[in-house]
Amino acid sequence: ITGAEIVTNDLNGGQITLDNFTRRFQAGYEAMENVPTNTTYTREITFPRPFPGIPFILFGKHGQQPHNFHFSYAHVSSTGFTIYFRSSYSTDRERVGVPWLAIYIGAMS
Repeated sequence: ITGAEIVTNDLNGGQITLDNFTRRFQAGYEAMENVPTNTTYTREITFPRPFPGIPFILFGKHGQQPHNFHFSYAHVSSTGFTIYFRSSYSTDRERVGVPWLAIYIGAMS
């Protein structure tokens, strides 16, 4: 049995093959090291495979002082997005991790 042969409930309540359902999700982890205080960085994220449309993006942050790190994202497309990062931590050179999850809820082709 393959994922193309298994049908499951979709996010919108319809039916979808397991292969197409798993294509709705992609995830990654960006590590930012030696980040100086009060400097804004950008990081271009490219999805391993394009989505059929624009996904929603969820992310977290991991570091020793997570309340001193500020993240946002923009320019979301079917192929990727941009993370914006700024540190207000008083000690330079912190390492911060950004786990992200992209979820596509539109029609699967």
